[in-house]
Amino acid sequence: MNRSRLNALAMMLAAGGLSSMASAQVLYSNGPLITAPPGACIPSGQFSSTLQGANTLLGTSMNGASFRVADDFTVPAGGWTVSGFNFYGYQTGATAGPSTFTGMTVQIWNGPPNAGGVVIAGDTTTNVMTSSNFDLTYRHGACGLTRPIFKNTVTLTAPVNLAPGTYWVEFGASGTIASGPWCPVTTYVGNPSPGGNALQFAVAGGTWTPVTDAGGGGTQDVPFEVLSSVGLQGACCFGAPSYTCAVTTQANCLSQNGTYLGNNSQCSSCPPPPLGACCLPFGGCTFVTQPACLGLNGTYSGDNVSCASANCPVSGRCCFSNGSCLVMTQTQCTSAGGTYGGNNTTCSQAACTQTPGNILCNGPVITSPTGTCLQPGEFSSQLPTGNGTLGYNFNGGANFRVADNFTVPSGATWTISGFTFYGYQTGAGTPVTSFTGATCQIWNGPPNVAGSTVVAGDAATNVLTDSTFSNVYRHAAACDFTRPMYTNKVTLASPVALTAGTYWVDFNATGSLASGPWLVPVTVTGLRGAPGADALQFTGAAWQALVDGTFPQDAPFCIQGTVSAGGGCYANCDGSTGTPLLTANDFQCFLNKYAGNDTYANCDGSTGNPLLTANDFQCFLNKYAGGCT
Repeated sequence: MNRSRLNALAMMLAAGGLSSMASAQVLYSNGPLITAPPGACIPSGQFSSTLQGANTLLGTSMNGASFRVADDFTVPAGGWTVSGFNFYGYQTGATAGPSTFTGMTVQIWNGPPNAGGVVIAGDTTTNVMTSSNFDLTYRHGACGLTRPIFKNTVTLTAPVNLAPGTYWVEFGASGTIASGPWCPVTTYVGNPSPGGNALQFAVAGGTWTPVTDAGGGGTQDVPFEVLSSVGLQGACCFGAPSYTCAVTTQANCLSQNGTYLGNNSQCSSCPPPPLGACCLPFGGCTFVTQPACLGLNGTYSGDNVSCASANCPVSGRCCFSNGSCLVMTQTQCTSAGGTYGGNNTTCSQAACTQTPGNILCNGPVITSPTGTCLQPGEFSSQLPTGNGTLGYNFNGGANFRVADNFTVPSGATWTISGFTFYGYQTGAGTPVTSFTGATCQIWNGPPNVAGSTVVAGDAATNVLTDSTFSNVYRHAAACDFTRPMYTNKVTLASPVALTAGTYWVDFNATGSLASGPWLVPVTVTGLRGAPGADALQFTGAAWQALVDGTFPQDAPFCIQGTVSAGGGCYANCDGSTGTPLLTANDFQCFLNKYAGNDTYANCDGSTGNPLLTANDFQCFLNKYAGGCT
């Protein structure tokens, strides 16, 4: 099929194209056959299909006993119900009287027949030709009447419903004359080389070859029409909440409360769905369609409702005890046991106080309240209500991996020495770990996107240096202690310095038990997924989104290393965005970081013991005085 030459049948008829079909709706036509003006020898009221330029291919054999022909067509949005086809052919020496065609076979493939396609309808033995009539057209080079073209209609034994996609139709014919039968190629006035991809199958050799004009025209297409006798069809537009479209009959459309746009109409003519305010599950608002809002697990406020009028909950940063930061509403943050940083605050660098040695932690895993079966000093990581996945496979022995991202902010350089990951093996005991190994690598982009490369680590070297019981158990609503979670520390072979940008850490683990190992996702009390979650899982063959139902998940991890005093906006300790950018709050933020032994406070980048000294205060004053550029 030459997609640059897809023309509506009505346009072809207006230009003297293929004749129409009265008993069935033509869903699609694969190009013109008639050329103008007709040859001088052609009777009045009849037409020519004349070779163009230096072309020599009048027709390609479709004698079903020896050869068959195939070409493709594309079903648009909404799908089609296909009941048959019109094919065109001739036998040299026939007359314009009764047809010499005696039969045709047809089958439909779901892909190229020479490249993995599978037959989904029809066969190569059943004669499904239901009519054959002279099409008032002659095929010729120099004008002649020896090749009258017949339109052969075939009807499938049962209509077939085709979803949107590209399909191939294969056909063969038989006739009463020794010549052919032959299938002409699509013909465009003044264009001998329109480009095409039709194929011919040689039964004897069992091979497919392109239909090619040896006179210089190159690969060609063949003419055919796709038919539906289910009744005249057109676009049926559905409103809220789906805003979808289907190609169907008027009666069927109206029975489903759709809007019928008329026979032969296309789904592209349906009006676009309206937009409205979508209150996001973690606070904030976006202006999208209702289906898009549902896809974001948001709450749609109504068509044409602005975000200003929707009164969506405001979000801000929420700091957790492990130093992780998520953006959510104040109510969600308080319920999850976090500390709310104020409306419209963000999770910028140093927004939350880190455990000494950590640069950043990606999300909490502990929930509240603690399960009743646990001992004092032990904690729960309880599966959120509605979710069904306790853990995700990251078993390195089966080539499973998990990846998630982190961002080095503008003006900073992170020198990363290692990571901490969390996981369990069902049935493990405590306090001795069952984890035996882990690999880790850092990418400069998403690992499932072409062009991303590994900048540190690898997927083979065991870099697990410590595995310690975290005093946390992963369980569902019913408390149990069969899934003790371990904190697994990996140390890179050598520290890597990363400048500003977004990176992905990709890791897996091995253990001594048959179960897993399993990764516990970021878990927040009261939420089915973490805000902004976008972790990936490699399943041995491909990367896929880490999800629980329709809710994306994140992978918890902490990054160990140091932050350089790289200038930039280092002095904006509280991550504010107002004017002025630097305020007294930044001094208080720095004091808190210093008091908590947070590595952010190592402003001068020293490596001595103690790490934090009075020099860091002077360094911060200098950064503050220099402003943010």
